[in-house]
Amino acid sequence: MLLELSIRNVAIIEEISISLKSGLIAFTGETGAGKSILIESLLLALGGRSTVEIVRTGTSEAEVTALLSCEEDSPVKAKLEEAGIPFEDEILVRRVIYANGRSRAYINDRPVTVSFLREVGKDLVEISGQHEHQHLMNSKYHLDLLDLHGGLMEDRAGIREQYKKTRDMRKVLTELGGNAVERQRRKEYLLYQIEELERVDLSISEDDLHDERRYLLQLERMLEVGQSAEAMLYSGQGSFTEEVGRFAQQFGDWSDFSEELKVVSDGLHEAQALIDDVARSLRNFLDITELNPGRLEEIEEQITQIRDLKRKHGVMTVDALLQTKQEYEKELQQLHDQETLLSEKEAQYNDEVESLVEISTALSKRRRKVATKLSKEIEKELASVGMKKSRFVVEFEYSEPEEGEEALEEDRPLPGPDGQDKVQFLLSSNPGEEPRSLARVASGGELSRIMLSLKQILTEHEPVETCIFDEVDTGIGGFAATIIGQKIKRIADERQVICITHLPQLACFADHHFLIQKSEKDGRTHSVIRKLNKTQREKELARMLGGIEITTQSRAHARQLLQQAKEFFAQA
Repeated sequence: MLLELSIRNVAIIEEISISLKSGLIAFTGETGAGKSILIESLLLALGGRSTVEIVRTGTSEAEVTALLSCEEDSPVKAKLEEAGIPFEDEILVRRVIYANGRSRAYINDRPVTVSFLREVGKDLVEISGQHEHQHLMNSKYHLDLLDLHGGLMEDRAGIREQYKKTRDMRKVLTELGGNAVERQRRKEYLLYQIEELERVDLSISEDDLHDERRYLLQLERMLEVGQSAEAMLYSGQGSFTEEVGRFAQQFGDWSDFSEELKVVSDGLHEAQALIDDVARSLRNFLDITELNPGRLEEIEEQITQIRDLKRKHGVMTVDALLQTKQEYEKELQQLHDQETLLSEKEAQYNDEVESLVEISTALSKRRRKVATKLSKEIEKELASVGMKKSRFVVEFEYSEPEEGEEALEEDRPLPGPDGQDKVQFLLSSNPGEEPRSLARVASGGELSRIMLSLKQILTEHEPVETCIFDEVDTGIGGFAATIIGQKIKRIADERQVICITHLPQLACFADHHFLIQKSEKDGRTHSVIRKLNKTQREKELARMLGGIEITTQSRAHARQLLQQAKEFFAQA
């Protein structure tokens, strides 16, 4: 509850300090007296947007301080304790705006950010003004009101938690899945490279292959020479061994004639015997040695393949090729594992979606029951403010899909963080007319009545202790204004209500009445606020009823309004 409000150097307000109590508090005054500045100042203290224009001309800074009481079970307590600010049953919020555009914010004299002050402020004071009419045309706001009335905010929080789990799982799937086409292409590439490497026997070292190649080439040459030698020694008539034997025989026949020829003959016989031994050894070598021409071709091809593979993969050794193959196999296995994990995560995601749909459907059913009850209550409240023939309808549609989300069916998106419902309040003000959106059929006065009807109905669900109505009576007059005043008074029975109003029919119900006036001092305009006693209230209500001149008739009417309010208090 707002206990004190101090304003210094804000626009035409030089310095004002007021103390406030519970109940209905009315602020009245002529146009331009500073009523809107009062609300703007309170907004500043609660973290509202500031501009240099609000700093009073000729001063260096503006300051607004508000003292508020706060219950132990208020969400403010958790926010303050999380920020390291001790919770007390009275909270002092302060905002200083400098002429250079900078500003500072404080809670219990501790510096805080403006955004944090705003977060705390929205749990301390609720301000309803002309902007709330715009909220009434926003279907997102309609869903908030419906869930608040039905006590469904906890269910909605459960959906938000389940939606986050579903969204997170979807993100995991996206990261795991990537580009399926690209992943398949990569798998095919890796498989091809592995198979190509496996077609070549990399278990034999390159050195061994080259050694074997050199051996086979040498063997081929040895066989070639051996065969030539064997052919020369033995093959055909006139072979070398035959000629040596013939010459040995010839010189042997002549050995009787010459000792030297005998030596020659004996030497040739010895040579023939030696050549026979050599030839037998050579023939044995040729008989037992076999050259496999295919093996040499195989080795040549293997060496060429290894050389080409090394060049292709940019490595220098067979060991490096084997390492490359292992890396390919590892990556291929990872892709297989990824697909297995992807299948598991897809199953988990489907389970999360099923849970989200299940609880969203259950909440939707509860919402529809609440909507039926709310429609009847709103129609009853509207009838009491002069809209007896009105029909109030809560229309349900599937919510808009979140960006990047899939659809369950062609016309049914995946439930969002608030569930599967998009609701819209519809109104038919006159019999025979189909209910339409508030933006299309509701006047400003009707919007004010709908808003107040909602406030009346939702009072028990609102955690905020102070509610401010800033000229919500626009477009209302006469008997309807009296009913509006009674409704606001009933709301004030549960919460502190501060009302900025031009209507005497509303102001007369106030428990505390403040008058805001302009005055001039030393050539400067000042705004002043004073609390009115009974006589002063009568005069102010008469002014509001009769304009500039206060007549006997307007005073009598003012007394009548106060008497009616008194009787209403007695009945309440």
